[in-house]
Amino acid sequence: MNASGSGGDFSFAERLAAPTPTPGGGGACARVALYATSLARMVLGISTRREEARKDSSGASVETLTALTREAEALAERLRRLEGEDTEVFDSFMRTLKLPRDTAEEKASRKAVRRGAAEECARVPFNILEAIRDTLLVLGRIHQLRDEGVLRAESDLGVALELAGAAFRGAEQTLSANFPELEPPAVAAYVQRLESLRKELGGLLSGS
Repeated sequence: MNASGSGGDFSFAERLAAPTPTPGGGGACARVALYATSLARMVLGISTRREEARKDSSGASVETLTALTREAEALAERLRRLEGEDTEVFDSFMRTLKLPRDTAEEKASRKAVRRGAAEECARVPFNILEAIRDTLLVLGRIHQLRDEGVLRAESDLGVALELAGAAFRGAEQTLSANFPELEPPAVAAYVQRLESLRKELGGLLSGS
């Protein structure tokens, strides 16, 4: 396939490959989680179509599938926005490194601006982690529909779970990479919040 046939995804892959700081790991994690929501929407769409065609289908099953589809669509929009934010905040941080530091006042100002930019660089990856957490929880609820016999394309849902799990683990690394720039209390707070996210996910994160 040539470049023109690959569309925006080819463009993102090439921008990711460029020797520039952004887009980077955080944006890649958001993009991978976005693909997980896309697979979820595909599975839900196929399952909904099959349910609507069944004479013995219950309206409740179609209603459940439709509601899950809306949640997946909302998560997709959220992840798209966070992907862009990740690039914006890191570009902003990189600009702080170019601030003058010849005088004591300039050094103090630069340090304060840099700290604020670093806090943003940690905030966005954590927001990405929360969005991926919500994605995994939705995927888990879709997975439970197997027992009701309404789910189709289950292997694709399995791929979505693997992608989202990998994205979560990657976003953890992106978040922790910012810790050296933060004050110890802020780092401790993030570690605690991260542990809470992991507990919420349980087996979903390990793929069990």
